Amino acid sequence: MKHILSVAILAVTISLIDGQSELIAGAQGSEQKGASSAAGAAVAKQGGNPPGVSGTLARTATYVTGAFTFSQPLLLDGPRGVIFGVQDLEPRAAVDSQGNIYVAAIQGVPAGTDVWKSTNGGGSFTYLGQPDGAQAAAATAGRAPGAGGGDEDIAVGLTGRVDVSALWLGAITNCVSSNGGANWATNPISSNVPADDRQWLATYQGNIVYLTFQQLGVLLTGTNSIFVLKSTDGGLTFPQITEVTTPQFGVQPDVQGNIAVDKINGYVYTVFTSNPDNNVYIARSTDGGSTFANLLVQSGPAGTSYANVFPILAVDGGGNVHVVFSDGVNVQLCSSSDHGTTWTAPVRVNNGTATRTALAPWIVSGSRRISWLASGARRVPARAGA
Repeated sequence: MKHILSVAILAVTISLIDGQSELIAGAQGSEQKGASSAAGAAVAKQGGNPPGVSGTLARTATYVTGAFTFSQPLLLDGPRGVIFGVQDLEPRAAVDSQGNIYVAAIQGVPAGTDVWKSTNGGGSFTYLGQPDGAQAAAATAGRAPGAGGGDEDIAVGLTGRVDVSALWLGAITNCVSSNGGANWATNPISSNVPADDRQWLATYQGNIVYLTFQQLGVLLTGTNSIFVLKSTDGGLTFPQITEVTTPQFGVQPDVQGNIAVDKINGYVYTVFTSNPDNNVYIARSTDGGSTFANLLVQSGPAGTSYANVFPILAVDGGGNVHVVFSDGVNVQLCSSSDHGTTWTAPVRVNNGTATRTALAPWIVSGSRRISWLASGARRVPARAGA
């Protein structure tokens, strides 16, 4: 059976007052060909859990029609590369305070990472080249090999500084631009932790940048471990290295999501599913990334798997933390008003015939909008251990 993949976006406004959570949302489904169609939106009021109880009770929501539309897709192009031609994958986007949009995508190791920039709200994009390789010369001479092209992430600081992180076989290359992507300072060994995978970036005030990833099979046990590194020079070097989870004891990570910083107090958060993967956790640091506490967000029924790419978190302007994740069929949202100590029960975000299966959620901190990939076909979720 042929399934049509669509993208659904849910605009969410969340208020957390006196233990009560309110979700007011508008949603829109859009097929690949660019046509838009109405989906559903949620309006839900539910009391928070008792003190010390994380999200284990189901919440319900009512859904109303949204009215979103999307522009036609733009091709982000550039000259052909000498290794793989053009095969940009896994794009990530970041927006600075002036509204400039930066997009990064990987070519595969050792072909490098590409970056584009829009100064007109996404109306058009300029190819900036490969910060981990030929840099701006790639825009005219063609894409060349670089120390990157594996996983990538991109983040923009409060001053407009752009950080691009690129994974290669030896380490992680971090690239920093302070002039809008015209020039890049590059460090191909910004992390000296071996066997790292799927890194994420987050910026804070001044020149503080956080980098997180999983180390694969640490101590020959076959168990991954999460690390968080801190930079105070804008992302060129990361001398502070903290092991968040350890293979010897405690919570064992499975799929790790992004990293975020509370702009009010500097608390650092990352999110991951554990092993077994019917649990979602955050790791929280209150001391600038020196130490972390692992806190349970949601424990699902036995056999449920939340190990779907990726659990994602965001911190809003009031310091509330929001986590979205998928069980392979539905996207769920949990929120915390006490820095991750307790959580509201999960509420299903997707609704309607266009989003019977919802995967790959993302939540944005300022607007608290949630997006996900969706299909009208109903999928039977994978079970933990299957």
